[in-house]
Amino acid sequence: MSLLFPELRSLFLQKKQGSTSLASDLLQGHDSTSKHDALEAIDILVRYKTTVHDFTDEIIEFWPLPRLIMQRYQFDDAEQLNEWLDTFA
Repeated sequence: MSLLFPELRSLFLQKKQGSTSLASDLLQGHDSTSKHDALEAIDILVRYKTTVHDFTDEIIEFWPLPRLIMQRYQFDDAEQLNEWLDTFA
């Protein structure tokens, strides 16, 4: 198991770097604090979606973070949010 950990960590860091650059491109022109907060929010949602469950209307109704992202990027439903988050995974 200890032999796999560095490989998995490396894979995660590669995916995160790719996700961060795509998200950074979307946030051009924002101040650094806002940009950092937005990137963290996207990262949290991507990690949740990839490790726990796709977002559903019930999860979005319960959890304010995906609602805020949906309002910011003008998504109408959980399906649109999930598809968008897939581009970062």
